[in-house]
Amino acid sequence: SLDENPLLPGYLTLMDDVVKQYVKKKEILNNHIVTSLLEAFLSLFLTIKPINKNLDNDILKSIAYIESHYNEDIIIKDLASSFFLNEDYFIRKFKKNMGMTPYSYLARLRLSVASSLISQGYTLADAAKATGYKYPSSLCHALRKNNQWDNYGIVKSSLENK
Repeated sequence: SLDENPLLPGYLTLMDDVVKQYVKKKEILNNHIVTSLLEAFLSLFLTIKPINKNLDNDILKSIAYIESHYNEDIIIKDLASSFFLNEDYFIRKFKKNMGMTPYSYLARLRLSVASSLISQGYTLADAAKATGYKYPSSLCHALRKNNQWDNYGIVKSSLENK
């Protein structure tokens, strides 16, 4: 059930922060990036089930950081250092709690947001830029690798919009 997922408070807070940010700027909430971000978070929330019901505070904070900065370069070593942890130990701890490495979590989040943007009509280049991929070809490779290349008509819609 939803109540058993320890990520719920973090997701709700993050979604609330995103909405407040756009309301504060008096921007329309129908903005494609906000919509895609919220869809991606919801999708991730429903598909990623932490192994440990009582997530470590460092892991919760690192997830919040990843979700707030997914479109930037995130260096796992720096993230681990911010919690005064060795990189290898941090990766093991994250994987023990989440069932995947922090990099895998970041990659899934980026792919989820990018897929949502592309399905809304963004080009591969724009979706790549908005989600932290340095090159559209990197996003293309990630989509193919994760069998999402044909989802949502990505090939047709993104190539037609160029």
